[in-house]
Amino acid sequence: MDNLEIEGTFKSPSVSFDAHAGLLELEGKSIPERTGEFYEPLLDWIEEYLAENHEMTNVDLNLEYCNSSSTRYVLDILQKFEAFAQKGNSVKVIWKYEEDDEDMHNLGQSYQEALELNIALVPIN
Repeated sequence: MDNLEIEGTFKSPSVSFDAHAGLLELEGKSIPERTGEFYEPLLDWIEEYLAENHEMTNVDLNLEYCNSSSTRYVLDILQKFEAFAQKGNSVKVIWKYEEDDEDMHNLGQSYQEALELNIALVPIN
């Protein structure tokens, strides 16, 4: 399986999905004009990744800001990993947020409360 690398822009996060290392990273702002066009290929890649046997998966989310349509896609991503974890697979999610960014902290916390998934909220300077 090929890795997925997408360079971030002013409106979309950088993507670094490494299938061999079991490390999936999203970082930056998520306000793409066509949210589905950006996230659908990520969801397709994740589906393919989850179809393989992976001992451990780490999902590292460091999003500065998400518009409402992006938050829905992030939830879709996390729900896929929730289902994967419920089948006995090891998944750890790290939700990084600027320590003074209450909105992103609250978004991570809402995902943490809504999902049966190991989500660590990590403030950064």
